[in-house]
Amino acid sequence: MSLIGRRLLVIPVEVTVKISEDFRQVELTGPLGKVSKKFSGKIIIEQKDQQLTTKLRPNAAKTDKALWGTTNSIIQNLIDGVMKGFAKKLLISGLGYKVIHKNDTLELFLGFSHSIIFPIPADITINVPSPTVIEISGIDKERVGLIASQIRKFKKTEPYKGKGVRYHDEVPLRKAGKTTTSK
Repeated sequence: MSLIGRRLLVIPVEVTVKISEDFRQVELTGPLGKVSKKFSGKIIIEQKDQQLTTKLRPNAAKTDKALWGTTNSIIQNLIDGVMKGFAKKLLISGLGYKVIHKNDTLELFLGFSHSIIFPIPADITINVPSPTVIEISGIDKERVGLIASQIRKFKKTEPYKGKGVRYHDEVPLRKAGKTTTSK
């Protein structure tokens, strides 16, 4: 049995929850906005007062039991998202590497012969406090992580000089360069 799946999810007073008739769609509205998510039909999501519970349908298979805890955790992330939001911070390092925020796009200069234009999705907020820092925030944890990984994928940190895009808490792998030995 899943310990996470049995966890009761407390709904704050500011958050309203709508669950579809077939228990598959959950829609949450809170101070920061509105988010909805569709889940497997093999998990039952119920609301009693200010608490949500997730239950397995009878005759559940082993793979369904694995979804039970995951569903509960995703719903908790949705509640946290409409209350507090989520954020990721990216750092850019390298000579001449920088980012410019223009209207609804980011222009990234990452050592290529051309700049990279990245359109900013409507549900994500991107702030560029300095030319080498990108702050990504939103109410959906999955979308914030996806956008951060897409930007990081343009130029991952290379191991010799440490140039590229990395998360602020990531420690890049550094390798020793060529060494000369004298005789």
